[in-house]
Amino acid sequence: MTKPLTTWQDVSAAKIAARDALLPKEWLLPKPPGDDVKNVMDIPRTCGILSDKEIEITETPALDLIAKLKAKELTSVEVTTAFCKRATIACQLTNCLSEVFFDQALKDAAKIDADYAATGTPAGALHGLPVSLKDNIDIKGLDTPIGFTNSANKPAADDAQIAKILRNAGAVLYCKTTVPTGMLMTETYSNLMGYTPNPYQRECSAGGSSGGEGVLVAMRGSPLGNGTDIGGSVRIPAALNGIFGLKPAAGRFPLRGMRAGLPGQEAVRSVIGPMGNDLDSIELWCKVVLESQPWEHDPMVYNLPWREVKLPEKLCFGALRLCQLDDTNGRNLPRRRRLQANPSGPACTCRNPCRPRGCRTQGRRLHAVQPSRGWCAPHGPSWRRRRFQAR
Repeated sequence: MTKPLTTWQDVSAAKIAARDALLPKEWLLPKPPGDDVKNVMDIPRTCGILSDKEIEITETPALDLIAKLKAKELTSVEVTTAFCKRATIACQLTNCLSEVFFDQALKDAAKIDADYAATGTPAGALHGLPVSLKDNIDIKGLDTPIGFTNSANKPAADDAQIAKILRNAGAVLYCKTTVPTGMLMTETYSNLMGYTPNPYQRECSAGGSSGGEGVLVAMRGSPLGNGTDIGGSVRIPAALNGIFGLKPAAGRFPLRGMRAGLPGQEAVRSVIGPMGNDLDSIELWCKVVLESQPWEHDPMVYNLPWREVKLPEKLCFGALRLCQLDDTNGRNLPRRRRLQANPSGPACTCRNPCRPRGCRTQGRRLHAVQPSRGWCAPHGPSWRRRRFQAR
């Protein structure tokens, strides 16, 4: 007798039920809001599940939390518990979690606290800080289905390199977040995990493909998140959820041990980048990852260490007024003397509609830009790709 086929609906229902079973009952909302409640951003603060101290912890920037953890004003168990509780609330409101491993996270946090008490040496730059992960980042023993029902219940054999780096820096990993099917949409929906809406307006999109991560960070269920990006998968959720995100250059950070939506697609390479509620968190993540020398383990990462860069007080900009170029050969440039007549900050005298009127250089140097050969003016008959060469 042939065994009946399992439908994708059965796989999805079982996967969601398994996740929900791992959410502690004491952290569940007694009465979840109905569909008529569109903005759920304030519910974690007002539902009564979080204590005042836990609200303060979850709304404290990552750098300040690490400072308090190192000063022993807080313990990692306290901080991890607070974020696990807030992530549970966020998941009930927006369906933003794909994998939950709170129990292991609390064990890891307790070990960090015990080691710190015994040795007085912090676990690393992220000492005791909870960090969330996008679903495509492998964690040993957990699924990495990226929205595919046929990839559910197939646990990863090892941690991704980024997970190892974060753990070695003292981070506590505690959850993974939802993505669209194959991470190939700019909103977060899959047949496996369902839909993840925007917490500010649940009838609107959270963006994608790092939508679950964007929602969790925005709802303060994570102090520091990890997303990936090819065509906007960090940037779109960051914009729609009102948080910060970074899409770095390809080859800057390690992807080893992470699942791709289109394996072998190298024309536009995927990248991993941080997501957070402030720029300091983004900088911290970048510095921690690069100081681990990821190129020693992932040959696709450039050997380019972290560098402290001091910007000059006055910046130099190149300017090209498109409409004043000749339509036939594109060689006639705006007069350099008009751009450089008075670099101390005169009003711009340009009457060209392609440039905003009344703009000022504000003391910054302004130079004309020489277009390369083959450049075509946009208003001419030959509209081709433009290449610029600064002088």
